[in-house]
Amino acid sequence: MSNHDGDRSSTTEAESDSDVPETGSGGRLHARRALSRVFIHLDKRVKAVPRRSALDKLKKAGRVKEIAFTRNHSAQEIERLLVANFPTLAGLDMSW
Repeated sequence: MSNHDGDRSSTTEAESDSDVPETGSGGRLHARRALSRVFIHLDKRVKAVPRRSALDKLKKAGRVKEIAFTRNHSAQEIERLLVANFPTLAGLDMSW
């Protein structure tokens, strides 16, 4: 729709609002302002980011996942997201 001055089309509030929900991984709705982070489930503690060849092996093994969450997610909700993406974490104490 055009405004009365003939300038470019205006958008509706829903189209321009950056908080419109989108479907993320796992089918959960999240806002566009969600934080998307790459998580790597390692076998042991390391002092540096894995090298490309090691990272490729981890990706093939399903141990690298991009997980989206918002700042409104509680620690328990984020823990559930991690366990849903990395089932081997189930039952572990993830408190810091």
